[in-house]
Amino acid sequence: MVIRRTISLALLGVFFIWLLVYIRSHAVEFSHIFDLSIEILLLLFVVLLVDSIILGVFTKILLGHLGVALRFVEWYGLSIVSNLWNYILPFRGGAGIRAVYLKKVYQFKISDFLGTMMALYFVTFLVNSIIGLSCLLYLYYEKHYLNVPVFSFLLIVFAISSIVIGLSPRIHYSGNRFVEKLCEVLNAWHSIKRNHKLIMKLIIVILFHALFQLLGIYLGFRAYGLKIALYQCLLISSLLEFSALANLTPGSLGITEGIMVIGAQLFGVTPAQSLLSAGLIRVVNMCLIFSTGPLFQYFLTENIKGVPATLFSETRCTITRGEN
Repeated sequence: MVIRRTISLALLGVFFIWLLVYIRSHAVEFSHIFDLSIEILLLLFVVLLVDSIILGVFTKILLGHLGVALRFVEWYGLSIVSNLWNYILPFRGGAGIRAVYLKKVYQFKISDFLGTMMALYFVTFLVNSIIGLSCLLYLYYEKHYLNVPVFSFLLIVFAISSIVIGLSPRIHYSGNRFVEKLCEVLNAWHSIKRNHKLIMKLIIVILFHALFQLLGIYLGFRAYGLKIALYQCLLISSLLEFSALANLTPGSLGITEGIMVIGAQLFGVTPAQSLLSAGLIRVVNMCLIFSTGPLFQYFLTENIKGVPATLFSETRCTITRGEN
């Protein structure tokens, strides 16, 4: 736990030091950081708000399949509170919030929860790898340019996700407790992925998420007078989903921005322009999360009846046990 936190803070420190040095050496480009349109800011806030609701709907649909009927304050609140704690704890610590809440209120097994996390990642990775590959092929058709490393990465993700979704069988094993628990997780994922109607619903939700995320990226660049094509924003959006593979810092600070810089460079956008846009999206998103997160955490904590420990302390215990 201590080692991981140290690594996370060290990486975060390196990112901020590099950012300060970069801004100082590109002071002219960053001098327009506050030259923003209020209308675009408000529109960006609305887009990110709708996108956060869409992510909550994903949770609602997935858990509904497993017999957990969440109310709005739960499925949306869990999404917001998880993101809030992701900024406080590294390595997606906000996932512990959902695990503890679902276990305390709905007796939802950790193995089933981990199965839902597998569904979240593999279906998301599959859909976004297809989106990314399609955008790269369109870019090649339009400008006769293909970024081989990015294309290869997306192709590998597509192949692995397809194999896991298509071939993972149900496993029966007894004898070793750890292996038994692992089999329970894999079987929970198996019950989800064999429900084709559920998978199609999740894919539709992911596509709506991609739509609003690309609009957010477009508005982030447009706020500083930079116009890039929607398919280019869609490619950046698909690449951002893979930040989950490198969640080393709280809120993926520095990771998300780095992916956005790399993605935008495919279209001739400078790192300074990407950092301005990424920073704006980050600030607006944090305003949404930190303004609503504490309120939803209060409501969720109140829902846990007869449990003396707070949601925060229970989450820390769960995360600590998982890391040990």
